[in-house]
Amino acid sequence: MAGQEAGPGRAPPHPEAGLHRLEAWGGALGSGLAQVVFRHKTRKAAYQRVYRRLLALWLLGWAGMTALQLLGR
Repeated sequence: MAGQEAGPGRAPPHPEAGLHRLEAWGGALGSGLAQVVFRHKTRKAAYQRVYRRLLALWLLGWAGMTALQLLGR
């Protein structure tokens, strides 16, 4: 990983697969907020593609759960 070394006094970078795993387990909205606040991974197209797909799945899941709850009244 050229250019991915940790600088002096800094932690090594997190692998993208690990970040996507956290997003898939429920951190998609928090990850989006962090991207906006810290401008982290906002320009990397491959990362954004995977993130947006995970976010869409989460939003569809929430919409489906909400619809099921409303229909079950």
